Amino acid sequence: MAALRAVITRGACSSLFQSVVARSSAPCIAAPRLFGTSLRCCSSGSLNLPDNLKYTESHEWVDLQADNVARVGITDFAQTELGEIVFVDVATSSDTMDQGENFGCLEAVKTVSDLVMPVAGEVVEVNDKLESTPDLINKEPYGQGWIAKIKLSNPGEVDSLLDHKSYRKLVED
Repeated sequence: MAALRAVITRGACSSLFQSVVARSSAPCIAAPRLFGTSLRCCSSGSLNLPDNLKYTESHEWVDLQADNVARVGITDFAQTELGEIVFVDVATSSDTMDQGENFGCLEAVKTVSDLVMPVAGEVVEVNDKLESTPDLINKEPYGQGWIAKIKLSNPGEVDSLLDHKSYRKLVED
């Protein structure tokens, strides 16, 4: 399984990584990336994967809307693995970023995880509700817990993302 990068949950894996992860007051520094590892910390159980979204291997989702604007958030699988999200730091509106670039981070009770731009574009809106209620991501990852809206620079990049079946296979393997 392609492990959720920088995720240390409250479950059995926490103690395994405590020597690796030193909490830092600086956002996005504390947790290592775990790409390519076959370690599986937690069961994905019943995955909540809307079939109208596109997904990334780094566990973000994209909802293409009108005028080449996409809502972006993290998957239900990701928020479950992270645990209780207590802080969200996202690039400000009008920032333009490339696909794969870090556009912010999420702080959970036991870890910090980078947010990766699933598509290139300009951040046109940030979900201001997350400032006072970051746990909306835990409660409604595909609804009120969306993170940002992106004006796509290259709408064709959406086609390179995973559909719900491919993403399910990614997290269940």
